[in-house]
Amino acid sequence: MFVTTNKVSAIVDLFHQRLHTIYDERELQNIILLAFHHVMGWDKMTFRQKQDSGLSESELLAFNFMVKRLQKHEPIQYIIGETEFYGLPFQVNSSVLIPRPETEELVELIINDFKGKSIRILDIGTGSGCIAIALKKHLSQATVVAVDVSQEAIETAQSNALKNDVEVEFINTDVFSEDILNLKAFDVIVSNPPYISEGEKTQMRNNVLDHEPHIALFVNHSPLEFYERICDVSKSLLLPNGNVYFELNEHYEQAYATLFSKYTSMYVLIKDINSKLRIGKLNF
Repeated sequence: MFVTTNKVSAIVDLFHQRLHTIYDERELQNIILLAFHHVMGWDKMTFRQKQDSGLSESELLAFNFMVKRLQKHEPIQYIIGETEFYGLPFQVNSSVLIPRPETEELVELIINDFKGKSIRILDIGTGSGCIAIALKKHLSQATVVAVDVSQEAIETAQSNALKNDVEVEFINTDVFSEDILNLKAFDVIVSNPPYISEGEKTQMRNNVLDHEPHIALFVNHSPLEFYERICDVSKSLLLPNGNVYFELNEHYEQAYATLFSKYTSMYVLIKDINSKLRIGKLNF
């Protein structure tokens, strides 16, 4: 057997022994909590109280299987097939990015700007649907449309909308196609587009590089190509005085300022709680 006893504490030790060289302590603690919540249905308090409890053979095997996949740098969210974003549950798989906590700040900004208003929102590059669904959940009077070039991502997003009991229209289309211009007219356009250049790959961890969809992460040419295209089409898609919200790459502050100033003098670049450049807001 891979552990000497069937106690919870022994499985916790297994996670630490096998994974401490891959994940830092804080990340590893979070992985362990997610694993026990998925297999046992335990919250953090129950987990802490059950350290001396025994586990069944099938439960021990489930945890062992998880550890083996984690050793291959597979994200825990893909292993358990779910994650949380802005307090909501989302299914995730290898066809969509795992939603990041920093993206929640983008969602919160839009919610605060339009709370109680009846608006039309377009989410470009929706992936799991996390932005579109969280916005619809908290802006119930809004009409939300979301597009993605990946049909697999659209299907995942549709499942997540059902899971969270919201109505979002999902469309499989490419922002670089002329079809995108048929969608109008919106008060808000939001996007967390691909913005990582080939040169930045060496700085990324294997759990991202080896498992998350590259089409949603990397750009083929300029890291600004999606931003420029979305700004171009926004001139046709937005209602007068409409707004565009972007998630940004922290390394391109001056480049964003130069690009956005070509379209409007009314834009702001916003830093997140960690003082990293994270959000761009443009008024057209």
